[in-house]
Amino acid sequence: MNKDSIKTEKKLNSPGSIEGRISGLSELLGVQGRIAGIDFGDVRTGIALCEASRVLATGVAVISPGGLYRTAAAAADMLKELGASAAVVGLPVNMDGSEGPRADRCRRFAEVLNAMSGLPVAMCDERLSTAAAARYLNETDTRGKERKRVIDALSAELILQSALDRLKTERDKMASNKEKLEWKQNGSERLLHTPILDVKSLDETSPEGYRGKYIAFDAPDWTLVIPAVKDPEGDDFVMVRQWRHGLGAVTSEFPGGVGEPGETPEETAARELEEETGIRAGKITLLGSCNPNPALFSNRVNFCLAEELDFGGTLHPDTDEVITCLRVNKQEVLDSFCGGEYQHALAGTALCLYLRHIGRRAD
Repeated sequence: MNKDSIKTEKKLNSPGSIEGRISGLSELLGVQGRIAGIDFGDVRTGIALCEASRVLATGVAVISPGGLYRTAAAAADMLKELGASAAVVGLPVNMDGSEGPRADRCRRFAEVLNAMSGLPVAMCDERLSTAAAARYLNETDTRGKERKRVIDALSAELILQSALDRLKTERDKMASNKEKLEWKQNGSERLLHTPILDVKSLDETSPEGYRGKYIAFDAPDWTLVIPAVKDPEGDDFVMVRQWRHGLGAVTSEFPGGVGEPGETPEETAARELEEETGIRAGKITLLGSCNPNPALFSNRVNFCLAEELDFGGTLHPDTDEVITCLRVNKQEVLDSFCGGEYQHALAGTALCLYLRHIGRRAD
């Protein structure tokens, strides 16, 4: 029995302890990749999948392991096999909009599926999907065993197609609103060049026709790295303490720095980690990337997790860096953030991405 199977078996032996979260359908707009549709049933469960463009849903499988929890486990395995990045589960709502015991059971299935797969799982009104599937099979004169074989996959297909259509409507609405908010960029002028950023003046016109000049900063991309260590000494982060000129104080934060030309975020993370802490990481994972402040900056900040740490290296910081390193209990950092020396806002973003990451891979 492999590691994943052992984890699943443990969960199935104590199903009441399984906790998951149901996402709102619109949250899937922010998830890249294919979406699966699921028509959950205690006996048979249909599964559908869309292509990468998220235009068309296709029924792909019917599974029948039996029972809510074992079906969720089998569905989680199927989602992994299909390469799905999210799922939509049908919600059986009554025609008057009310929900009954069946809807409660489907909600529980969605929660368990989220916990077992680690993927976002949303729900979509399926009140007409089964009837539509039955009508289609009647029109195509599909009967007997063949009907039973395909109706659940077809229902899943209709559930997913409904979700895709709703997501497209929402995406089109957002695109239309975006056009009403976008400013025209007339030109720019560099006002100041420094070793860390350029200050520029932007000439822009609002959608209503107002024209003005605005200050922005051009900077190379930055990378922060979260060194996480769990051993007999504790469950800790490795952090650096250094003087911050803007604040005029010493802060405790995660190592990081500016990327070199041609470096990937992971390469920058490895280099900065060793320079500032003397640590080499056996494993580095990119957790995410975002803009540090869209009102002012044009660059991006990458956030990486460093694991399998080797403390045998030597610090070699830049000549103008005066740094000390320390191990801090993870919970202490979370509890104390925004207080004392924990003042770096980007470290807060790093913590958020770290918590999301470990939540997805938690047992």
